[in-house]
Amino acid sequence: MLKNLLVASLALLGTVHIASAHYISKATLTCPTGIKGSLLFDDPHKGYVAVTVEFTNLVADERYNYFIDDHAVPADGDCSKTGNLFDPTKKYKDPNNYSCTADKASKCAKGDLTGRGGVLVGKGIGQTTTLTWHDTQLALRGTNGINGKSVVIYNGSRKLILCANIEKVQ
Repeated sequence: MLKNLLVASLALLGTVHIASAHYISKATLTCPTGIKGSLLFDDPHKGYVAVTVEFTNLVADERYNYFIDDHAVPADGDCSKTGNLFDPTKKYKDPNNYSCTADKASKCAKGDLTGRGGVLVGKGIGQTTTLTWHDTQLALRGTNGINGKSVVIYNGSRKLILCANIEKVQ
């Protein structure tokens, strides 16, 4: 009897594990100057999305900002056509009074990854910069989901240098 109960319990745990599979999305970016990187969004169904930002060959000590924009990158690859900052909850409606920090994430536009995750600081050619955090403001699916939108990267001079679509991986 105890053996049957144990087998049934293990079977149930296996079912729960399968039902709670992660949703994963990713944006992969490359630039003719040699900069390459990715943003990985992993939703483990625990009330947050685990975000990993990783870039190689960023200019040493240059500060880069990165955001999610409203639209996908068009077929012509023009990063300036990705729309505005993804902000379905209208947190950025008054730029003069906007303040977004990791410790006040609920005040951030959903697309303001720099505000919640921190500025990317380049380490130089051949070096990799990585940032990770648990983001309670993002969703991968649904009305306010980020799948099908784009990630844009700005250099220290606020010039748009890279963009890529956020696509479902799993």
